[in-house]
Amino acid sequence: AVDKGKGIYLFSRNAGTGKTTLMAGVRNGLIAKRIKCVFINIKDLLNEASQRDVTRDTKSLYDYGMFLRIPVLILDDIGVVRLDDGRYGQWVNDTLYELMERRCRNRLSTCFTSNYSPKQLISERGVDFKTVDRIMELATMTIDVGGQSLRGREMKKKNNKNKNPKN
Repeated sequence: AVDKGKGIYLFSRNAGTGKTTLMAGVRNGLIAKRIKCVFINIKDLLNEASQRDVTRDTKSLYDYGMFLRIPVLILDDIGVVRLDDGRYGQWVNDTLYELMERRCRNRLSTCFTSNYSPKQLISERGVDFKTVDRIMELATMTIDVGGQSLRGREMKKKNNKNKNPKN
């Protein structure tokens, strides 16, 4: 599927359901097969995008252009940034659209995790329709992971264990 530019959109309204862990496993499998890929949180990607026009002396971890050409890009936590806050939101929408459009055009695989369905990206997070349209073109499979927070359950167990230590 990687050579055909296919991707996955994993979402669950609840945080801690294993979306990021699952995609990290996908990344590890791709690396084991020597397929070039990058796994990055959307906030970090946007930070890198904001640096692309600044002098080359920045302490940037990435060359932003890499995101436009890497065979597999995994974007974690899309929708975490609200995009309906005026000028900044429009810049982010334009940046995401440019990235998605280029990846579509070049048939590059792109995977996503989110706490929002594609429709909610538009209605609740302010992502432009055209950007979500490109995301859905890239993510040929959309999966609602559902479920309860595994992190929440683990923390609850740990807290209960600390409250009731065995003497």
